Amino acid sequence: MFVERGCRGCGRAMELVTWARGIRPELSIKTIDLGEKPEAVEEPVFAVPAYFYRGRPVFVGNPSRDELRDWLISLQPEV
Repeated sequence: MFVERGCRGCGRAMELVTWARGIRPELSIKTIDLGEKPEAVEEPVFAVPAYFYRGRPVFVGNPSRDELRDWLISLQPEV
């Protein structure tokens, strides 16, 4: 997930990441502050928070808990 200092929704995004780790503790969920590591982005990120999975955007802005839970549950276990 990409965040940036001063972002209005990023505090909520951090709460959602903590919550998501409880749903799928086996996933490695990283948060990257674009203000500190702009080179971490391969594709342009036009808004934060931005949730990416395997290099692709999943949510731009914060999803609801239900949306995030449903998406997390839909992920297939990595082999």
